[in-house]
Formats: sequence, C-alpha cells, structure tokens
Amino acid sequence: MPFTGAGVSPWTAVLAGLVVWDTIWSGLKIDLTEREAVVVFTMWVNADRQKTVADGDLLAVVNDQCRTGGRAPLSERDLAEALWILEQLRCIRRSRRDSGRWWLQEWVSVDYR
Repeated sequence: MPFTGAGVSPWTAVLAGLVVWDTIWSGLKIDLTEREAVVVFTMWVNADRQKTVADGDLLAVVNDQCRTGGRAPLSERDLAEALWILEQLRCIRRSRRDSGRWWLQEWVSVDYR
C-alpha cells in the first residue's frame, strides 16, 4: 500500500483499513481512532519473522512512533485499550508459543515513495 502526498501519514491509511476491516470482517462497529492505527502500524513495523511483537517494550516503541509523527505519547491505559480493541477486531491475538508476545493475524507491507 503506497503512501504519497504531503501530510499523509501511514497511520491515516491504516486507520482507513481498520475501519474497512471492522465493517467487512468483524462487524463489531467499534469506534476506531488514530490510537489503534498507530499501535497496529508500530506492531507491523516491529514484528519479527513470525509476525509477533513483544508486549514488554511495546509502549516505548509506540511512543517513539508517536513522537516521530508529532503526536502525544500514549499512556499504559491508552495502549491497553487499543490492544483490546485490536484483539476484538481479530487483528491481533496473544501468541500461542509465547504469551508475552502479540501475533499479528493480519499484516500489510508499507511502501513509502
């Protein structure tokens, strides 16, 4: 999914994708925000080859991504709420091999131009 144009962050496209995902796949009609978009985007960017990301350092890497994008950092509660929503949407789930990691059930490849 290429991102072009001034002022278009990858989170904007991710948020749009999450809304479509919710509408078509989960049907939960959850209010989605940029918070969920930055969390799942950060998880995609930092996932290992098994498409998992460690829970322990997730807040730090999400907040690094927020700072890079000029956004306020998330609190632990914000992150927990975003992870719960993403789990309800079936975008992520706990890894079966390691309960300290999240597994990305769906992922994208990001191409900047």
